[in-house]
Order: sequence, then C-alpha cells, then structure tokens
Amino acid sequence: MFSTFFRDSQFPFNDQSFARVKEIIRTALELGINYFDVAPWYGIAQDFLAIGLESVPRDKYYLATKIGRYNSDKSEQHWFDYSYKRTIESVEESLKLFQFDYIDLIQVISVLYFYGLVFYCIFFSLVRYTISSSWATI
Repeated sequence: MFSTFFRDSQFPFNDQSFARVKEIIRTALELGINYFDVAPWYGIAQDFLAIGLESVPRDKYYLATKIGRYNSDKSEQHWFDYSYKRTIESVEESLKLFQFDYIDLIQVISVLYFYGLVFYCIFFSLVRYTISSSWATI
C-alpha cells in the first residue's frame, strides 16, 4: 500500500514530504504494521521508504524488496531483467539505499506478467489436448 501510494502519486520529493513520510511510518508501526514491501520498479517509493525508516530501529520491522522489473532512470519506461548479474546489482543497490546489512525478503516481481503468455499458451494447449483425448475415449 505504501509503495503504491507513493509510486502513483505526485508526492513532491522535499523536506516537508520526508517529514510526512516519517509520520506515516511511525503511525503504521504504532498500529502494528511492521512489514514494508517495496521495489526498484516502484520508483520514488523506495527512496521515500528509505528516508522514512532511517531513524527506526532495524529490529522493529521487516523489509521486502523485489527483483526482475526496473524503471529506466526512474522514468515510466520499464524493462525486465531476471539475470544473475542484475539480481545481485539490484539487491546491492537496495542494501546501499537503505544502509542495511540484510533484507528480510527478496521476491521476484512480474514473472507471470513477463512469461504469462507462454504459460497460458502451454496450459491451454494441454487442457485442449486432455479434453480432446477424454472425448475420444467415451
């Protein structure tokens, strides 16, 4: 939710916004929300979250990030890269941005979006074959 809000909004990147982000995160933690999910593809949301968490003790929350889908210089253009090299770079970039030694959860984003058509075609080809074979035996 946090990431989606900041990714889709026109929230300005300034000191006033940083104070508001810290307030939002503090309130979330007070309400028991201690899991934050972000990704490089979410653009500025990752930067806001890093700023918002900078004064929160690391053992008070869990941080998840994603690999596989990226923005080009934070533009609207995006691309997919699931390679080993880009995966390592992405994790290292997140560690550096958040100034952490570890990330609690690293997820692969948009695999079905990227490979979905191939899976869809194979699946429905098999379903059609199974149905055709079943009807042939009746």
